Amino acid sequence: MPATAECRMSLVDTAWLRMDNEVNLMMIVGVWLLTPAISLAVLRERTAERLLRYERFHQGAVLDTTGAS
Repeated sequence: MPATAECRMSLVDTAWLRMDNEVNLMMIVGVWLLTPAISLAVLRERTAERLLRYERFHQGAVLDTTGAS
């Protein structure tokens, strides 16, 4: 997979990132109800096949003095 390209986060996303700390967790949580149920191994396989092939799901935020990228 090619190196992940740097792109700037929006100001709103940067604000949310900066508000996140140990006493103020800014998390978004989702729940998947899978019917019929699948095993953890199958879930990991499908995640790798369908999401991890996109660069976006390999990126992480990096804070700097002007915001985040």
